[in-house]
Amino acid sequence: MVRKTAVVICLLLAWLSFRNEFPGAQVEVPASSLVYHLKIDTDVDNVLAAHLARTLSIAEKNGAKLIIVDLNTPGGLLLGAWKITNSLVSTKIPTVAWVNKNGASAGAMITYACDYIVMAPGSTFGACVPMLALPIPTETPENITEKFVSYTRNQIRSLAAAGGHDADIAEAMVDESKEIKFSDKISASRRQKLLKILDGWDTASADDKEEFKWFLDSSGELSEDRREALKRFLGEDEMIIEKGKILTLDTDKAFILNVAIGKAETLADIFKLKEIEDLNLGQPVIRRVGWSWSESVAKFLSSLWVRALLLIGAFMGISTELKMPGFGFPGILGITCIILLFFGSYAAGAAEWTDLILFALGVSLLLVELFVIPGFGFVGILGIILIVASIFMMLLKAPGPYLPPAREEIMMVIRWMSASLIVSACGLFVLFKLITPKTPMFGRLVLGDAEKAQEGYTAGARFATQAGVLVGKLGEAKSMLRPAGKAVFEGKLFDVVTQGDMIEKGSKIEIIEVKGSRIVVQKAEES
Repeated sequence: MVRKTAVVICLLLAWLSFRNEFPGAQVEVPASSLVYHLKIDTDVDNVLAAHLARTLSIAEKNGAKLIIVDLNTPGGLLLGAWKITNSLVSTKIPTVAWVNKNGASAGAMITYACDYIVMAPGSTFGACVPMLALPIPTETPENITEKFVSYTRNQIRSLAAAGGHDADIAEAMVDESKEIKFSDKISASRRQKLLKILDGWDTASADDKEEFKWFLDSSGELSEDRREALKRFLGEDEMIIEKGKILTLDTDKAFILNVAIGKAETLADIFKLKEIEDLNLGQPVIRRVGWSWSESVAKFLSSLWVRALLLIGAFMGISTELKMPGFGFPGILGITCIILLFFGSYAAGAAEWTDLILFALGVSLLLVELFVIPGFGFVGILGIILIVASIFMMLLKAPGPYLPPAREEIMMVIRWMSASLIVSACGLFVLFKLITPKTPMFGRLVLGDAEKAQEGYTAGARFATQAGVLVGKLGEAKSMLRPAGKAVFEGKLFDVVTQGDMIEKGSKIEIIEVKGSRIVVQKAEES
């Protein structure tokens, strides 16, 4: 029985092979293939880089067959562009850069990081010269400029070579010393053929006109103006790019130089291109990955004006809290602003772990000073120093990978933080001097009554050594104890702390322990 079954199977396999119907002998066309469409229509930054990396991860997990990067961007951060190109080069999914109107600066680097380049009608890309973006016009040192250009030049050449593109054309978009002749890229015979077709366009054959299929407008015609522009570009005395200029390619030039594989006005047009048809996508199913809430929040928080407001809020909140007994709303506001500032920067890729550790250590010291140690001293000052240092390091981001921050970048951060500190100081002056303490809102922030030395007020720290004789004595909470605050015993004002309980202002309290300058109290029992 087994032998008969084996013979039948062998005969069946032989028959299928003879009929060329063996399941593995033909390439099956998939019913559908996942294609992810990523639209880049904003400035390139670190948040966008994080979003693209997440999109690629989802696409790989779901077995996507193609990624279309839809580009319409004026450029952006070199560091963000580097992260995006690194993600695109690392993925195993074929990628298409669809230059849909504008692919300038960082957009050019992203374009060359893709496997295929497709141009929309009337589009341009190039001009990828790196610059220091400073809020105050400053002459950039020559050595800094050369560092940027050298790194970007090598980076874009590597990207172009990895994607099978012309590395010289890519380099000319960065380096103005690059010169490219037509004879280097297009043979003289082909140039003459193209010029001849353009001169006799009205009588040219269909095969000859096929040479210019990507140049035709929506009506399938090549206008006289476009023919003249192409003839000027192909003229004998013309060069692709001369020294002292930066290359930018429009749709026509990209096709002449074989940089683009085709033209597409819509996503559907991309799938009609021969190179894309060869990917055997079948009926493509297009998906888009929306921005997550954290990416959207990080995008908002990374805005320059939002970061400035958060920094001012942090300065004002913490400064106000230091003038208050205990811990309350201003302290919560200040720490919340700092956390949001760090969250936005970390999500945007600007903050490092070292910055977060330094910040956490500073906040911890500040909380110890506010909750545990009465008054304000060395621990609190050290905490503030660490917080300010961590914010400075977070704001001082490198212009690009492997490039140290320039002196101009350091001065910009110093000026920015100084301006925020000045604005905060003005706000505190208005808060504490111009707004009357009698108003309900202000009364919640500070003590309504100011004690004076001649009226019995004395700083608790000066008389802490006398507190030992007051153990067991009764007094009154002069402020809210949460758990630290102010209290009056025998006409003198002391800094005190509870064992963790909250005690309302005006409550009767009792001293239960004195350790150095630390006076521990509890709520007195009602008699």
